[in-house]
Amino acid sequence: MPAVPGGWFRATDGIGRGVSGAAMPTTNGVWVTGADADPAAVARGLDEVSSAGVPYCLQARPGHEDALRDLATSRGMTSDAAVPVMALVDGHALAGRDQVDGLRLRALAPHEAATHRDLLAAGFDVPVDLVAPLASESVLSVPGVRAFVGEVDAVAVTTALAVRVGEHVGIFNVATPSHHRGRGYGTAITAFATLDAVSDGSTGAWLQSSAVGLSVYERLGFRTLEHWPCWVVDA
Repeated sequence: MPAVPGGWFRATDGIGRGVSGAAMPTTNGVWVTGADADPAAVARGLDEVSSAGVPYCLQARPGHEDALRDLATSRGMTSDAAVPVMALVDGHALAGRDQVDGLRLRALAPHEAATHRDLLAAGFDVPVDLVAPLASESVLSVPGVRAFVGEVDAVAVTTALAVRVGEHVGIFNVATPSHHRGRGYGTAITAFATLDAVSDGSTGAWLQSSAVGLSVYERLGFRTLEHWPCWVVDA
C-alpha cells in the first residue's frame, strides 16, 4: 500500500510530476527542473495530473517562463506568487537555535500522525481533511520521513516534517497556529528538524518558503537560491 493512497510521483528528462491527493494546488502538479525540458512533455505531464481531479500547479526553474506561461494560460491556469527555493549549506550552524524557554521538542511516532495533521491544518488555517493525505500514519512510517512537534505545558504549539534524500534534508509542513506565533516556535522546530537529520548524516537542508515563513528561514541562515514561477488551477 502506498504511503498516500492514490498518490504517485514520476520524474524523467528534467520534469517531475505527481499527485498527493490533497486538495491544494501546490501539492499536485508538474515541476520543471531541466534546462532543456520539452514543453510538449510538460503538457503531457499536466494531462496526467489533471486526470486525478485535484487542484494542481505548474512550477519551474527560472528560464522557462515564456514558453510555460503560454502553456499555462492556454490551460486556464492563473499565475500565483513565485516560490522561493531556499537552502542551508551547513546544518551544523543551527546548533543551539532550537532552544526556546518552556518549549519541548520531540519526534512524533507514526501513530501520533494526528498531532501533526491537526497542527498543520490550524497553522495553515485550512480544514483537517484537506491536509490529511500529507500527514497520515503511513506517511510518517516511510523511511527517511520524520515529523516533529513542539509542546508548551503539554500543549502542542508547532510542527514540522523532514524528508531525507541522500545527504540533504527537505523541511516541509512547518506550521504554528496563529495564537502561538511570535514566540520563536517556528524557528526552533525548523532548527530541530534540521539538526535531527544532521545527527543522522545529512549535511545541508532545503525548503520552499511561503511569504509568512521567509523571514523565519532567513534568520536561521537559509538563503534564497531561486524564485520559481508558479501557475495554479482548481480542479
